[in-house]
Amino acid sequence: MTAAEMLASDFATLPDLIRAHAAEQGDKVALAEADGELDYASLDALVDRVAAALQRDGVRQGDAVAIVAAASIDYVAIFLGALRAGCVATPLAPSGTPDSIVAMIADCAAPITFVDAEAASALGGHHIPGKLVHLKSLGSWLAPVARGRHRSRSRPRMASTSSTRRAPPASPRGSYKATRCAGHISTATRPPGSPTR
Repeated sequence: MTAAEMLASDFATLPDLIRAHAAEQGDKVALAEADGELDYASLDALVDRVAAALQRDGVRQGDAVAIVAAASIDYVAIFLGALRAGCVATPLAPSGTPDSIVAMIADCAAPITFVDAEAASALGGHHIPGKLVHLKSLGSWLAPVARGRHRSRSRPRMASTSSTRRAPPASPRGSYKATRCAGHISTATRPPGSPTR
């Protein structure tokens, strides 16, 4: 299904829409930040690696994946990877007090929590339930790059996304089970006659 067909349908998942954009316009910029940018094909590959790594670590469909970080390319990849793995992406405001953040992580029973440098510093002396992954070491946590998977537009801080462009997308080497229950895009509630985009 094309991206346009997904947007015109009553239901589609956000990770499936990213996959369609990767197939149709993989070299177009999907995300940009001060340190670099990522095209759709590279984003799709990165989302696969996050999903495969979550499953490798025993995170199950329906589990919460806590993210305590400022907005970034890595944040988006984790969020979308959690959805692709069938998990519940659980963004927690890094501006909260350390005690409230720890309580929210415990309350959602997240088996894994991702933190940026600022959140890690703020949470320094607190016990975080489950596995803790620092965004600065995300590259070493990710599942291996699948053969035939292309990476693009180098980003200095994350070596996992640098290489050449225009290779066709492939499946991740680690397997993950795609699910259609999380991260859906529902257009069923659009008012009659409203545009599909």
